[in-house]
Amino acid sequence: MIVSHKHKFIFIRPQKVAGTSVMVALGDCLGGSDVLLLAQPELRSQAGLDGDDFPTLRQRNDGAVSSLPVHALPRAMRDALEADVWQSYLKFTIVRNPWEWFVSLHVWWMRHLWDEVKVSGARGALRRHRRYSTLYRRGRALGQAQRLLRSGHRKESVELALRRDLYPGQLAEMEQFYFLDGRRCANRYLRYENLQEDFDGLCERLGIEPRALPKAKTELRQGDVEYQRYYTPYSRRRIAAHCGRVVEEFGYAFD
Repeated sequence: MIVSHKHKFIFIRPQKVAGTSVMVALGDCLGGSDVLLLAQPELRSQAGLDGDDFPTLRQRNDGAVSSLPVHALPRAMRDALEADVWQSYLKFTIVRNPWEWFVSLHVWWMRHLWDEVKVSGARGALRRHRRYSTLYRRGRALGQAQRLLRSGHRKESVELALRRDLYPGQLAEMEQFYFLDGRRCANRYLRYENLQEDFDGLCERLGIEPRALPKAKTELRQGDVEYQRYYTPYSRRRIAAHCGRVVEEFGYAFD
């Protein structure tokens, strides 16, 4: 997330929508009192960028805002900010096809984060951490889903993840990044599938010189397979049920 007092904007950052790329691109135009929250693991080489690409990306102390998670929900951001800041600043976020989004989330967990959690030296602390406790309780299913994906059984891996509710928090929060109190919470929604073009328009609106978005945290699917090939009829229906309002409001379709 970013709160820029210099340019009067707020970036609401969902997971798996190229948010790191946007934060890197905007990092060098922020002011000294601005707040940019970036998880420490994102500074490592696994993010797909060298450390030199992050010279200005640092967490700036801004009271309650700096204590928020990097993927803070709009409600938490609103509650942490002064009312006039939330109401008057331009709020933007990135929206992505929910079926593609879930495949990206699942592949990222299976290929990167789950192994990192398993081998971490802080495993005991992570087990107690709210974000990971559910994952540890579902460790056997996670391992099975990971083996299925690695052996090329993409559909079976995704369906298992949905049947066993391996990502209950992420699915429950997905629509909360876009809607607050029943209404759209942002002034501007960048589309993942047209991200550079939409980002250029945002920069023009903010009076910031346009710049190319870097390729941060990009993971190739097996053989760069289309997201539709990860789905069974069951898993397709589950995503439609979980993310129905995003599908309807932003005109997405499975095909």
